[in-house]
Amino acid sequence: MTAFLIEASKDASLQDRDSASWRRALAHLTYRGPDGQNCISRDAVRIAAANRFLGTRNRSPQPMDLTASALTVVFDGRLNAPAMLARRLARPSNLSDVELVGRAYQNFGDRFSGELEGDYALVIYDGHRRELMAAVDLFGTRAIYWAESSTAIVVSNELPAVVEWLDRDVALDPQSVADFLMHGYVDFFDKKRTPFAGIHALEPGHQLVLREGRVSCRRVRRFSDLLVHTPPPAPADIPHAFAEVMREAMRDRLEAPRVLLPVSGGLDSTTLTAAAASLARRGEVPAKLTAMTSVLSADDPEWALAQPFAAELGIPHQRVVNELMASTPNSPPQWHPPNTLMSRPPDASYEKLEADHELVIYGSAGDSTIAPESTNLIRLLRHFGLRHAVHARRVSRLQGSKLSIGTGLRGGWGRLPADEAIMHAPHPFPDWLSADFVATHHLRERWQTNLAWKPDEDLHPHHPLAQFWLQWPKWFQARAAVGLDYTPPEWTDPYLDSRVISFCFSLPPSPWMSRKYLLREAGKGLLPEAIRSRPKAPVRMPQVADRGFAQSLEMLDAIWPQELNEFVAKESLPPIQFPFDAVDNVPHARPRSLARWVSELPRWKLRRN
Repeated sequence: MTAFLIEASKDASLQDRDSASWRRALAHLTYRGPDGQNCISRDAVRIAAANRFLGTRNRSPQPMDLTASALTVVFDGRLNAPAMLARRLARPSNLSDVELVGRAYQNFGDRFSGELEGDYALVIYDGHRRELMAAVDLFGTRAIYWAESSTAIVVSNELPAVVEWLDRDVALDPQSVADFLMHGYVDFFDKKRTPFAGIHALEPGHQLVLREGRVSCRRVRRFSDLLVHTPPPAPADIPHAFAEVMREAMRDRLEAPRVLLPVSGGLDSTTLTAAAASLARRGEVPAKLTAMTSVLSADDPEWALAQPFAAELGIPHQRVVNELMASTPNSPPQWHPPNTLMSRPPDASYEKLEADHELVIYGSAGDSTIAPESTNLIRLLRHFGLRHAVHARRVSRLQGSKLSIGTGLRGGWGRLPADEAIMHAPHPFPDWLSADFVATHHLRERWQTNLAWKPDEDLHPHHPLAQFWLQWPKWFQARAAVGLDYTPPEWTDPYLDSRVISFCFSLPPSPWMSRKYLLREAGKGLLPEAIRSRPKAPVRMPQVADRGFAQSLEMLDAIWPQELNEFVAKESLPPIQFPFDAVDNVPHARPRSLARWVSELPRWKLRRN
């Protein structure tokens, strides 16, 4: 885990540049670097990194300076299967990830990051070519931000550092505000956007290149790069094969000495926890594991399921009662607007859990990687053969569901049209947006354009919904809360591992993706039957949360910042209905959420009009 900041002068000199903004920007890296902060200057480039060492292999101080090659490298994240990459590069298997990145650049050239698998954000400066390159992984699990002035460019994986480096007030980006208010995302439709005008994000799977003072971006990874065109195992062998793939994904991640495993009573988190416990019991990983269950009230049923499961595995288990309430000025300020009104209030027990662990393993992408897909018997027979088609038919009958036979080209022999797999269920256009804001930025036209959004790649013929969902969000975990007095842990999601995704996409969609059948079968003998057979159920908020929301909404109305009147006609906002988790509340909660966020921005140098 490394925070980094790079400043590159456009006029080939740093000597005359005032360093006050550089020092202010550096101050925002410190909380992520308990193992020291270093800086290297080369040519017209400054490269700084705040280090945190996880495990025994990744302990190389950064920035890493490969003097003989005139390369300087910074790397935040982790690589999949580093030993396999080392063999491809003919290098020792004990090289750290940052060393492997430098060697991969030497071996593969400009498009080296297209050969890397894992969760990462990285920057390489090539002194021979006077060229700077930055890259993020395919899913954007790590972030890179950049901005320009008339004399220099800055690149960092910390948004606060870029804001400080600009050495001027920043303005909100109106298109980002519009997308957030209309759809709940700042960067869903354009992943280059950030909440701030003039500050850009590097898109997932892309490289940024700075050459001769000019910035360009190019795509080097596509979703199709993950897919393998090999037949799936026999139906009886699939659960074991999946368990082995998941074990490999977990083994690569469990290098930190202390690992926190959020676990509920659901299949996604318990599958990960069982895999981690198995590796620890066998002595294959050095990690000390702790399970944590966050519940909405003291009598939440998730605890009743998770507690005996953790006890059976022999893992220490802690409960955090998190009675959700609306965002208030007492909540931790964030650098990204929250997507809903909800925000976790300050919680000393949760923060202590984070501070006591170097790594958190979570399973947010489980519902996307193992998404329910539409198919039929003819398609299964055509593409996967008789054995898999018969197996799917038998399981569907046991589940009490119906697998249709399918007729004609659209039914089975051709490609499933993407429009049949993807369904939009948008809320109506918000009529509480300011009329001037709507007219100036053509928001009704933007609304219609956004609703027609699709990934810029052809969707998978058998797993289109999973691919759509995996490419839909930005999986970056926004750890950019300010004012932390501890170093936050690293976060990683094994369901975003390329090996797990490739395996799942090689399978027939029925029955394996239906009702998490893959996890249920792989969990036989590992998961309690109460969890393995439990149907998926939506989380319902307790009444105490509604009371908290009602109280906090009054606070938000009292702190409504004047700047929001440019975007929202407050008098047109309908009241929030209770229970709060009613679907109709979702769009009307966004202006209140934005109000709280903007009210805290003066300390962040927001330019006032």
